[in-house]
Amino acid sequence: MSGMTDQVLIVDHSLTVRMNLRDAFRVADFDTAECATAAEARAAIARLRHLPVVIFTSSDTEDDIERGYTLGVNSYVRKPVEPETFKSTVGMLGRYWLTLNEFERNPS
Repeated sequence: MSGMTDQVLIVDHSLTVRMNLRDAFRVADFDTAECATAAEARAAIARLRHLPVVIFTSSDTEDDIERGYTLGVNSYVRKPVEPETFKSTVGMLGRYWLTLNEFERNPS
């Protein structure tokens, strides 16, 4: 992913959850941006639309998954509960998006 910042936008109403996610992603060498509300997230997503959108959530309901893909997310991942599995999953996501995935070279 040459020339792009390895950045993750964290959106959650809970400061504790945002802090835990921020720490996990930073261990995996990601810079993070954070939003607490949907309105903040919409503005951030508009600025970062060239980046992949991954829903990382504890919800596995079919309605939530379908809604996410309808909104245009690139991936929907069930968030593990155990801390070590959580860290491992964050690492796998990073390796996929940064080393295996091919990005559009000149996003509009």
